Formats: sequence, C-alpha cells, structure tokens
Amino acid sequence: MSKYSYQLKIHAVQEYLSKECSYAEVCRKFDIHSKRQLITWVHEAQANGYESLAPRKTHHSYSLDFKLQVVNYYRMHELSTVQVAVKFNLNRSQVYSWYRKYKNEGIVGLRPKPIGRPTKAMNKRKMIKKSKIQPTKEEQYKWA
Repeated sequence: MSKYSYQLKIHAVQEYLSKECSYAEVCRKFDIHSKRQLITWVHEAQANGYESLAPRKTHHSYSLDFKLQVVNYYRMHELSTVQVAVKFNLNRSQVYSWYRKYKNEGIVGLRPKPIGRPTKAMNKRKMIKKSKIQPTKEEQYKWA
C-alpha cells in the first residue's frame, strides 16, 4: 500500500499547478515529508496525466527489448533517472538498476530471471557463474 493516497497526490499536484503555492508550502499543507516526492508527482502528472499517480501493480515483468530500450534512452539522451522514469512510467530506481546491470554484465544482465526456487537437479549441478554466461547471437546484434 502506498504511503500517500491517490486522491492526496492529485490534490497536491493540482494545488501546485494552480500557482498559488510553492513546493514547500504544498508539502506543509498536505503533510508530505519530501519536496522531491512532490516534484516527481508533478512531472509524472504533466508527462503522463493524473492516471500515472495511481498505485502501480507490483511484480511486473518487462521484456528484454523494453529494458534495453529504456537503458539505451538513458545512455543516449543523458537525462536523469527521474526524467527517464517519468517518460516510461517506471520507478527511478528501476531505471538505474537496469542501467547498472547492463553496465556490469551487458545485455545478459537484462534477461528475465526464472521465478521461484531452483529444482533439485539444478542444486546438484555446479551453478554457472554470471560472468561465464554468453549473450545469444540475437542479443549481440541488439547490444552493438
């Protein structure tokens, strides 16, 4: 559950956009602890509408192509993670996490991971280190 309700976010953003109050005044009025949080809400609402302030579904899985698109956009446009997150309607920490994995492991780090506990047969075999996993030919073309 979100710390702030959807209605509170909308009212706070509308209050700021009406130009009657500053960020600090709106934060005090609505008891929002972080001015940065309000700034993020305002940017999200301006870029994607008020629906983007609604609670997000958790545990969403993204395709390799989408992750690569986000990382490439972040690298090419030299924007902050917040600006990229607003454009793609993601959490800023998710953008940075994908970028860090891409930087350290390449496109292999962005592959979807299997969900759940490994099978017993998997436990008996030696685990392959991440550094030894090679990208497929298709991934090599996307990476280049």
